[in-house]
Amino acid sequence: MRHVRCRVVRFVVFAIVGVILSTVPTAAQDLQIALFPNAPSNVDQTRIDASFWVTACSNGIEVEVFEDRIDFWSVEPCVCPLSGLFRRNKEVELGELSAGFIEVRAGYRNVEPCGGPPDNPIWSSGFTVDNGSQVELTSDPALPTAGESIELIIDSFGCPLDDFEVTVEGDRIEILGVDGCPVVLPPPPPYTSVVTLGALDSGTYVIELFRRFAPDDPLEESEMIARRLLEVSALSIGSVEIVPAMPRSDEPFVLTFLSSCPLVTSPVIEGSIFRIDVEIADTAACTAQPSYVNSITSGPLAAGRYFVLGIGGGPTENDRLFVEAVTITPADERPTVGDRFQIEAVWQAFDGTSGRALGSAINDDTAGFFFFSDDNLELLVKVLDGCDDNGHYWVFASGLTTVEVTLIVTDTETGEVWTHTNPLGAPFDLINDLTAFSC
Repeated sequence: MRHVRCRVVRFVVFAIVGVILSTVPTAAQDLQIALFPNAPSNVDQTRIDASFWVTACSNGIEVEVFEDRIDFWSVEPCVCPLSGLFRRNKEVELGELSAGFIEVRAGYRNVEPCGGPPDNPIWSSGFTVDNGSQVELTSDPALPTAGESIELIIDSFGCPLDDFEVTVEGDRIEILGVDGCPVVLPPPPPYTSVVTLGALDSGTYVIELFRRFAPDDPLEESEMIARRLLEVSALSIGSVEIVPAMPRSDEPFVLTFLSSCPLVTSPVIEGSIFRIDVEIADTAACTAQPSYVNSITSGPLAAGRYFVLGIGGGPTENDRLFVEAVTITPADERPTVGDRFQIEAVWQAFDGTSGRALGSAINDDTAGFFFFSDDNLELLVKVLDGCDDNGHYWVFASGLTTVEVTLIVTDTETGEVWTHTNPLGAPFDLINDLTAFSC
């Protein structure tokens, strides 16, 4: 008899729960959610306010937050003797969310076992979290100088922005862009926009990009989606030249460069780094284009490859102004072949620069030469003993260049000198001189 009574009670419970669920509003009276900000990104501190229907017996709202779903549960008893449904609000601080679509569900959670599933989702909604952390701001030019027109390039991996409004106040640049996402999904990102900042004074600026949802939204109702620093230097650098281009380890060299401001320079050698610290002597004397000539004499330096860095002169002490490389050749870079013939070469390029070629013996009778860098072979020279054939030493040469080259071969036993010049602009002719030196 007790077993039958339990069945009757369970049937009554199921029937009452069914009556309660049958009185729940349909999708037409859907779950309502409000977001703060109303179009969040994954760098925002997001807050949600959910409103949905509960019974008069609700014991409160429980919230569960997952990576891609948020559940709101009204805790309900199996049987509610009170009639009527009431709309309840629940506000939750969510913090930073993952980018993507977030589903929001609301329904009933049974406070005790009622013979059915403990959780009964009734309504669902959702919202999209933009990938705001991937809004990238870059400037063109990357290292702008004062008086130079600057463009800001905005790459957005969320919604596109347009109708930009730029405000510059002191060292702060505010950019407001209107959210360009239509009702339907936009084409795949990224979206690139270009905003002209124009010419700025030297200094460090804070750029803040705000998204507004209507063209007339004020700044306080917009949300910041990106921030970066922009350093504008008062100093711009023109051409940089090292003479000779490949100095020897027993001679000095001169570094010359143009600047838009008068400078005080301090060269420092640190290992393979030739650092030139730069300070602007008179900011008021700066010009729009590099016109001041700066010459620094250095060396001799030990043979090797050096990086020449111009540092300073900008908003920060470590602004890099230019980077050059210079190869210091050994003091005697003239290779000797055949135990007596010393070979050297001097070149002159189209821009007027000149230098001594860096030479190295390849084998007993052949040498190779480099002009502009030590990894680009420009000239091969060979001296052979032809005394048994025609009573002379033979000189062969082949070049892979059109710059002017003067080739000099010296017989160190007799002092006799053989020379050949290839004119500027002409391909280097194959040399085959079978009477270069007498035996």
